[in-house]
Amino acid sequence: MKRLLIWGMSLAVVSLPNFSMAQNGDAYRLLGNSIRVDRVSHWENWNYQNDLVASLNVPINKADIFQVEAGGLRPVFFRRNLNVALGANNFTYPDLVRAGGDLTIGGATARSNAALANNVLDGDLSTYWEPKTPSDYASRLDDPGDFNLDGLGEWELEVDLARVVYGDSLTIIFPAGQFEDEYLGQPVKSLVLFASMGERFPFPLGNNLKFSLINQVSTGFVAGKLAQGCVRDESADFAGATSCSGGGGGETDGQVVLVPVSGTDGRYVQMTFPLKPLDRADWDLDGLADITGGFVQYLRIKVTDSDLWRDSFLGAGEEARIAYEALPEVRRGALVYQRQTAGGLLVDLQDDVVQAAKEKYQALPEGRRGPILYYVKEVPRISEIQVWARGDNYALEPEKRGGASYENGGLGAPNLATDGLYDSEWQANTWSPVYLKGTAWYDLGAVFWVDNISVLNKRINQSHQGAFLGPGILVSDGTLLKPLSMDDRDDFPQLEEGLKWDNIISNEHIDNHTPVVRIFQENFPRRKIRFLQIRDIDITGNQSGRYGALATLAEIQLHGEGYPVSVWAYSPPISLTDS
Repeated sequence: MKRLLIWGMSLAVVSLPNFSMAQNGDAYRLLGNSIRVDRVSHWENWNYQNDLVASLNVPINKADIFQVEAGGLRPVFFRRNLNVALGANNFTYPDLVRAGGDLTIGGATARSNAALANNVLDGDLSTYWEPKTPSDYASRLDDPGDFNLDGLGEWELEVDLARVVYGDSLTIIFPAGQFEDEYLGQPVKSLVLFASMGERFPFPLGNNLKFSLINQVSTGFVAGKLAQGCVRDESADFAGATSCSGGGGGETDGQVVLVPVSGTDGRYVQMTFPLKPLDRADWDLDGLADITGGFVQYLRIKVTDSDLWRDSFLGAGEEARIAYEALPEVRRGALVYQRQTAGGLLVDLQDDVVQAAKEKYQALPEGRRGPILYYVKEVPRISEIQVWARGDNYALEPEKRGGASYENGGLGAPNLATDGLYDSEWQANTWSPVYLKGTAWYDLGAVFWVDNISVLNKRINQSHQGAFLGPGILVSDGTLLKPLSMDDRDDFPQLEEGLKWDNIISNEHIDNHTPVVRIFQENFPRRKIRFLQIRDIDITGNQSGRYGALATLAEIQLHGEGYPVSVWAYSPPISLTDS
């Protein structure tokens, strides 16, 4: 019953006389004495209107809080505990750092076998990425691909989520070898994991991304022998969680090791890497971040080791040949041809530009041919990459649902703190009641159920290095204290005295002079939120109102779970005619 109450919402459908975006017949049809709205094309010509600000509205088919279906109009359910990598290629963004602001599509890229890169984000474990590999051992001479020591440096995947998210952990899923009569592949031998929020490198004006090391591990895969380490548990704490333990083979608590993927009958194994803040997040100055997880947009996975064509030694002679030919073709590895010297020593024959080792072997007299050595080939594959975030971000681009933002005096661009990008920011001058600046108001466009807010400040090399001197964040569900008359964003200053506001900043986060924290969170009991008021407040008063004393707010994100509390739709004018 509690969950039903939390997820409850209301849907109002009304006619808006002044709405003229569509021809009347495109939004409904008249049938006898009834008005019918029963087609997708009808609903797409309705409108979502901000109920406080007259000029703010969006077409229903562009409002991100609705799903238009054959059966009618449905509000979107905002999810918690979300694999945000799965839909990364559905997002586009202006890449300010590497592409000069050109639109870029999210997804996965690879330096080797790029055509397979997005297989790791498709939600299908049977698809995979692997380095570019010759079809068999002999063809490596003409088409080596990247399956060699020189090519190992190209075994790299990069995932672009297309927006900054607050991530809890990253899970990499691998095939677990032979299953019944099918060989699925195997985990890579070792890898290094890096992450980036989108910060420029070199700081502060470079055109490359700064990546930070998250972990470096050896998978140590042995079929049938798996340890217990960091595990993603979707049932934990209602929202899911990543837990780590050192039992079952781990030498230390929190060691990242392979574990079976639930529900796959041993076909697949996974490693889960807890994420961490990539900037200052230590209020109590004990040297440790005060929060788990961290903001991230880019992930880079670099494979650092492989046994290539010699994953394991199968044997020599006729018995080994039979075993070799019984292997799946993808597992047939190196063939080492040997010649016998006059002194009885065995010397490996080498390929060269003139003649392959096999040809040299066949040209030898029978008595000088040594035994052929047979090897099993490594088949390194990655099936899926999952980035587990807190959930859908209510504050991402509120303009898509008739929301907006405004800084007092119209001086800044507070919308840059809700555009999903690290490298764009609202420059918050330290607030003073004397000046019309330093206050930003946000209208999310609808009331949502929220239980945490995450804040990311962009690092700069001036002032307080981009951090708030003291974050002043108030929230409101839209409860009015007095009537408002708002035609445009310029009227947002009415919100300060017109709405009932509540503070969500905890006492230990009021003064940021010494900690200089740029990443922090506030958690609170689930509540309804539609509006935000944000200021950088210097409790000492020394910097209040001074130009150049800036907090650079890169992102503010709100998370929770449920439907919008109430939504509404407006039709174009409906003309009733008498038959």
